[in-house]
Amino acid sequence: MGYSIINQPQTPQYGIGEITEKDTGNRFEVFSGEQASTFWDQSYLTEVGATHMIQCNTINQNDLHRSEYRLVQLKKTVVYVLVDEDEEGQPVWEKWSLKNNNVA
Repeated sequence: MGYSIINQPQTPQYGIGEITEKDTGNRFEVFSGEQASTFWDQSYLTEVGATHMIQCNTINQNDLHRSEYRLVQLKKTVVYVLVDEDEEGQPVWEKWSLKNNNVA
């Protein structure tokens, strides 16, 4: 379905916390599953097992700031980031170790 990444001009009002990826030190704002359901259909979130979404800010070649959102399965010390779908339409997850997770 290609729903793993979404570019949105709007931003949810407030995140529920922040995570820091261990290897790179990059920080990501975390949003609840309820907030994610404003971008993705709830049945899709349930189907893939996403519990939260994260905001990934990027700067493109024209120095324009852009926000991308990725679905995640958030655990205490790791996060699984939905990065793609395979040929059968099954989710492909990437595992990141966390240095910090202050999501309640």
